[in-house]
Amino acid sequence: MELVQGVYQIQLPMSELETLSDSPQIIKAGKDDLISTIEKNLLQTAPAPSVNVYLIEGKKGNLLIDTGWYTPASYSILTKELKNYGFEMKDITQIICTHMHPDHCGAAGKIKEVSGAQIAMGERDASLFVQYYMDDDKLIKMTTSLLASCGVPEAEIPDMVKSHMPMRKPVIKTPPDKKLKSGNKVPMDPFEFRVINTPGHAYGHICLYEPHRKLIFAGDHVLPERFPWITLDPQSGENPMEDYIHSLKELLKLKVTLAFPGHGPAFSGLEGRINETMDYHERKNAAIRKALADEPLSAFQITAKNAEEEDDFNTPNIFVRQMSVLDTMAHLRMMRNRDEVNEHLKDGVYYYGL
Repeated sequence: MELVQGVYQIQLPMSELETLSDSPQIIKAGKDDLISTIEKNLLQTAPAPSVNVYLIEGKKGNLLIDTGWYTPASYSILTKELKNYGFEMKDITQIICTHMHPDHCGAAGKIKEVSGAQIAMGERDASLFVQYYMDDDKLIKMTTSLLASCGVPEAEIPDMVKSHMPMRKPVIKTPPDKKLKSGNKVPMDPFEFRVINTPGHAYGHICLYEPHRKLIFAGDHVLPERFPWITLDPQSGENPMEDYIHSLKELLKLKVTLAFPGHGPAFSGLEGRINETMDYHERKNAAIRKALADEPLSAFQITAKNAEEEDDFNTPNIFVRQMSVLDTMAHLRMMRNRDEVNEHLKDGVYYYGL
């Protein structure tokens, strides 16, 4: 779909059971729930059946923003849709991934192989790419330690650690060629994009802003129909929730007429959606304070106590349970740094109180 002149949105599927069904660790309930698990990979609420990629048509080349996973269906649809608009894969001259999550960068390596296009990514995620996709042992060790410190029961930790590994499978492990810094300009005549660092959902997440047309390609930073996961994890940085809130406020300084998200339809009213997102996270802060009214608790205990409001936690889906705990942990880290909660370590577990 050509949303504005020279900007094409292509929706690619996020659920392919045959691609990932050899990883039963992802859930305890069985393979029937696998599609739901994949679709909720990085999203906070309702499943997202697709991920958006954007082709930007330039006078001397073409830019692809995000790529989808490298799965048979996704790559086939991307190829077909490009042809529908009069392009071939070899016509792509640049690839920019808004962040390193697999649904946004998975096919980049294959597209580079076919087209010769350079892969660019925010400098923080580009630096973490090898650790996340090519050093399984280190990632498993770091995640195990983190979950233990959150108070996750020992028996549940191995399944949680394994639960996100299938998400990395449909990725061509080609490191980025170029690291983008905030403020860098990406010319694609008649467009000229400005890189904006927007950490939070991913430590190296970036948005691309086109100031002349007042367009923003928002990745998973701001979504129109749900709220992105913000988790404290081995690749998140020290205080991802504070980073996220700060990044949202920075976007409020921009004049934006239309936002192109990683999931869901393009939308206007970015300022209003940012305010809704910040209100959502403030409500989560309030729920955490309420949970801590009587006694100190771990991140796992807080998430379980608030389970009536956070339905995702009451699921056999181990991946979603893990993300719920790490989302709580991101809030706690921000609240600790703001002196809204206190933190103490006991037997390797961090507990929080008022």
